[in-house]
Amino acid sequence: MTEFYVHIGIMSLVASSMLAILMLTKRVTQKWLSASWHYYSSLFLFLLFVVPVYAWFQMSTPANPAVSIPTGNEVGATLVNYVPIVLLVGSILFFSVYLFRIVKMTRVLRTTCEESFDEAHLIALAYAKKTLKVKRKVTIYLSPYMTTPFIYGIFKPKIVLPSLDFSDEELKHIFLHELTHYKRGDLWTKPLLSIIQSVHWFNPIVYLARREIDRFGEYACDESITKQMNRDERTRYCELLLNVLWNVIDQKHGHYAAMSQDRKSLERRMQTVLATRGKRQRTALISGSMFTLILAVAGTTVGLAADAHTSDPHVVADDAQLVEDRMDGETQMSDDPLVESDLKDENFEND
Repeated sequence: MTEFYVHIGIMSLVASSMLAILMLTKRVTQKWLSASWHYYSSLFLFLLFVVPVYAWFQMSTPANPAVSIPTGNEVGATLVNYVPIVLLVGSILFFSVYLFRIVKMTRVLRTTCEESFDEAHLIALAYAKKTLKVKRKVTIYLSPYMTTPFIYGIFKPKIVLPSLDFSDEELKHIFLHELTHYKRGDLWTKPLLSIIQSVHWFNPIVYLARREIDRFGEYACDESITKQMNRDERTRYCELLLNVLWNVIDQKHGHYAAMSQDRKSLERRMQTVLATRGKRQRTALISGSMFTLILAVAGTTVGLAADAHTSDPHVVADDAQLVEDRMDGETQMSDDPLVESDLKDENFEND
């Protein structure tokens, strides 16, 4: 299990380095690259937490026999052996809390929601499904305890609406947004990201990167929906975001949902909606893709270097030879008759 967590540590180092660079440069990249690029690039680099890319380049290298190095610090060795156990327990606790929240959320929805058969809701949903070419059955639910619209359910998707009066246009926008999440596979992606988080719970970069992925996921949905809208339609879409936000502020409680976030995030979403991009976006997209590829290659290099440092057979053999030479030297000194005679004379004089 120790070897397993050594590889986990290397993957954590690789992914954290790449995601940190991406987050530090986002102020520049946001001016040129789309929200979708940021979302998929962050998602791709986040997968490096569980994909040992560096190991693929070592498959053709023959395995070397492991060399056991004796240690004189038994307490330190014991503590090192407990590290994987601590990490495993932390992962189990993290994932247990995640499952508990999912179960609690499901129970709340079952007890507080009722299915909607409102004609305006059904017409708006049918329009969104036709626009996005979604054939899966999607059910609409209403809840007075929810403050924002959201979609949940991997196998039986359901859209939950708060008990608010939405116009026909707002309903179309809401359903388009939530079904974009569904069509893009976010209902599968988010549980996967949570599993990765549970493995790397000890790494703070995981939490920062996950928050960035969630944010850019919302920006990308807005971008996808509004790219064909004119200026007036985009403005009304921003009004919908503000309307939902005011509902959250008014009720001061409720679950997190896609259509409502903090102030800075909301400002960024409206900037994404109102922004218009020209033909230069294609060139920027190509450049951005190359940038992501360079980050991945750099991460692979870091992983190879870290793996070589921890498992290089030459380094291990040299360390083992040093220990063996030291032990042989001590044995030879104890067997030397001159040394033994000196020790006897010293003991005699002390007596």
